[in-house]
Amino acid sequence: MMKSGLILVNKGAGMSSHDVVNRLRRILETRKVGHCGTLDEMATGVLPVCFGRGTRACDYAQSADKTYRASLRFGMTSTTQDIWGEVTETGGPKVTREALEAILPSFVGPQDQLPPMVSALKQNGVRLYALAREGIEVHREPRRITILKLELTDFSEENQEAEILVDCTKGTYIRTLCHDIGSALGCGAVMSALCRERNGYYPISDCLTIEELWVHKDAGTLEDCIRPVDTIFHGYPAYTLSPEEEEDMRVGRVFPTGLDAGNYRAYGESGEFIGLCKVEDGVFHLVKGFYETKGGDAD
Repeated sequence: MMKSGLILVNKGAGMSSHDVVNRLRRILETRKVGHCGTLDEMATGVLPVCFGRGTRACDYAQSADKTYRASLRFGMTSTTQDIWGEVTETGGPKVTREALEAILPSFVGPQDQLPPMVSALKQNGVRLYALAREGIEVHREPRRITILKLELTDFSEENQEAEILVDCTKGTYIRTLCHDIGSALGCGAVMSALCRERNGYYPISDCLTIEELWVHKDAGTLEDCIRPVDTIFHGYPAYTLSPEEEEDMRVGRVFPTGLDAGNYRAYGESGEFIGLCKVEDGVFHLVKGFYETKGGDAD
């Protein structure tokens, strides 16, 4: 089996992202496994998981734009901004489709969003959700996000529920978006379901459940489920290194180049993915290496 790579997991509800990592460690029979962006326990959908040398790409996969499908329930607020938290308020005016469609465009574009207390962000080394469980609320700085697209896909005036499709940048909290939409309508709202349908280059249609991955492992076809880690960098142009340049990359040397400034996927003549590289001021250098060495992983 490949020493490193990427597996696209369709996470089920009721398991944490760390649960997925633990299951993949057993399936892949390696401890070196990491997920590329936390999904809450109740959320479902795309969770890229890297293993081996590929774990060095986790931060890059996390930074990609994402697509979410979320359900909202109007007429209430909660401590967690979703239906699983303690309800803090109920009531307010009934929402109409017309009112909802009129307010949604105001949430599209760059904006500052206040992260919720129930989040994995840290303050003084402590996760905010851990503080929230103790009833502690602390000051948070707003974060700059961008909602690239916000579409109403379903609405029930009778049930006061809606479904939205959101394209957004890294760091966007959909539960907070739902809360803010409810605030703008004057009635409050909580998120009642969430599915990540896309993480960067990877759609949910390409993902496999943990159960499906176990079936592949038992059938001896697990390698068919593994994607090469260089797909994370598909948006950058590919460059094949000469033998001399490849040697430079492997020992940490830079070299002059006539290539345009920017990031590149660098490959050896054998086709091996050497790493993410960058051209700056006419110099070609390695940003993050993914090549294997005879003794194991590269440094």
